Amino acid sequence: MNEKYLKLDPAPIVEAIFCVDMAGTPPLIPARLPDLMSAMDNAYVKESDILVKTMTFNLQKGGETVTPLQQTSGVRFKKEKVHVIGLSNLDQQVVRFGYSRLKPYASWDEFITEAKRMFGRFLEVRKCDPVVKRIGVRFINVLPVDAERCKMSDVLYSVPVDPKGITNINIDDFFYRDTAYYSDFDLKATVIRASSK
Repeated sequence: MNEKYLKLDPAPIVEAIFCVDMAGTPPLIPARLPDLMSAMDNAYVKESDILVKTMTFNLQKGGETVTPLQQTSGVRFKKEKVHVIGLSNLDQQVVRFGYSRLKPYASWDEFITEAKRMFGRFLEVRKCDPVVKRIGVRFINVLPVDAERCKMSDVLYSVPVDPKGITNINIDDFFYRDTAYYSDFDLKATVIRASSK
């Protein structure tokens, strides 16, 4: 057991996301969102529509598909290839503002400063004082691992234990999710760890 492994640097953050779900504000009208975004910060340009797709099945006719429905619920905007804003309707009562920073992620201060600035601009331009239903912060990290040289269980210590009586298992793909409640802060945090080839 004289093998030595490289000490890993912190996993690079490929995306950091801040979002706020709000009630008490009129639903967004997707066709008008480019004008809203321009009033907030005209450096952001439209990247794509946020689509909601639904499909209904008729169980009385053997699961026959009824015509699928697709509608635009919002719009994504991008600035300088790394700043992304998503404005969308989650439903008739809830509007979502989302800001994400793509790599290279510099620091929490830089990330949250831009997120708060743009959320403040959103509230100013919309002239609203909504009820905040949810605030979320999410980070997506990528940890590249050479499966030939390093077992996943050598990297992730919370991998579920192997079934009894079965040994020499090498995990290729992995998905693990846990949610913890922090009563001191009245917050829930969900951690998702996944691997794929």
